[in-house]
Amino acid sequence: MQQRILNWCLLFAGLTALSACDWMPGKPKEEDRWRPPEANKDFADLYSTNCVACHGNQKSPGPSIAMNNPVYLSIVPKEVLRKVIAEGVPGTMMPGYSAAVGGLLTDEQINIIADGIHNWAPKQSAAESDRPPYAGPPGDAQRGTAVYAQNCAQCHGNEGTGGKAGSVISWAGCPRTAQVLLQASQLPRQRLLPARKRQTPTSK
Repeated sequence: MQQRILNWCLLFAGLTALSACDWMPGKPKEEDRWRPPEANKDFADLYSTNCVACHGNQKSPGPSIAMNNPVYLSIVPKEVLRKVIAEGVPGTMMPGYSAAVGGLLTDEQINIIADGIHNWAPKQSAAESDRPPYAGPPGDAQRGTAVYAQNCAQCHGNEGTGGKAGSVISWAGCPRTAQVLLQASQLPRQRLLPARKRQTPTSK
């Protein structure tokens, strides 16, 4: 009888020790526990994972336009920014990140990225006169030809096929759209292309 009681006491003590193992060394911290990707709600982490490779960050530039560019942030509405993140830009290397188009982000995560990028705007400023229009009607192709000859042909060739610099009509892996050309001429990376006076995009 005494042995049975002793066995029960030992069993109870063992169960008590096991149930109180939170104090034992080696327990992972809460932030180290595995979480499903859709549970990530941290802007900095989402931006670093999905955006920084192309758009860079505060410390280093990327191959595409910086998301903290003051002029860019001053002319792009947040709803347009969100749409671009969600659906991508057809004809360019910007993919859509929404699960609805095959991406890996939820609508909430896309909103977090769009809000986070747009929140950089108050820290920057751009004079009203320096802001190109976000969109506009097609311009005068004849006038555009003259503007190109004066400002662009010296580097990109008379026909746009390339010269000192690359082609503006065909670049493998990075198709040229009106939006890309507008950004390249008005929001340039300073070490590659001098800023030009605002011009309305032209088309034929």
